[in-house]
Amino acid sequence: MLITDAGAPLRSSDPLYFMLRPESRAARQMQRVGSQLRAENKSAGRLLEETRLHVTLLFLCSFGQLTRETFTTIHQAAATVAMPVFLAGFDWAVSFGNGSNRPLVLRGYDTVAGVMLLRRELVAAMRLIGLRSVTEDYTPHVTLLRGTERIDDRPIEEIRWPVREFTLIRSYYGQSRHEVLGHWPLRG
Repeated sequence: MLITDAGAPLRSSDPLYFMLRPESRAARQMQRVGSQLRAENKSAGRLLEETRLHVTLLFLCSFGQLTRETFTTIHQAAATVAMPVFLAGFDWAVSFGNGSNRPLVLRGYDTVAGVMLLRRELVAAMRLIGLRSVTEDYTPHVTLLRGTERIDDRPIEEIRWPVREFTLIRSYYGQSRHEVLGHWPLRG
């Protein structure tokens, strides 16, 4: 049975993905950086709410394509990921994309090794259960502003937090909200 057959009003466009959420202190710092850069550059971009700031680890599929069995299997596979708590840090403000859609994001270079390793572990776990739509190309980042003009890349004071868990969410496409479908503590 498809999850969409279970009575919840869903659209097939609602993505399902794993992500990291910054601790509230780090999220407040990110919000301040986004506000400051938006003001400095007189940007018309839309600042993401503090509660929506995240690092996408792995897109899985559209929620409406899942069966209950596959959903259960994804949960079980995620529970096999064993990794200790680590620090994630972001110390650059960078414009992504091209054309009129240039989101302003935070990136880390030497400070995201743990994020990369966690993603690698998740990819391996998902491939073991047959989910092969995973791309190798990945740049850890936190989106601060959407629909902004290009802003010159610049270093910022590092924003970091201890990553203690990862989360599976459904994003309600176009509604600016997430639904948490599971979370797993780091251990190892």
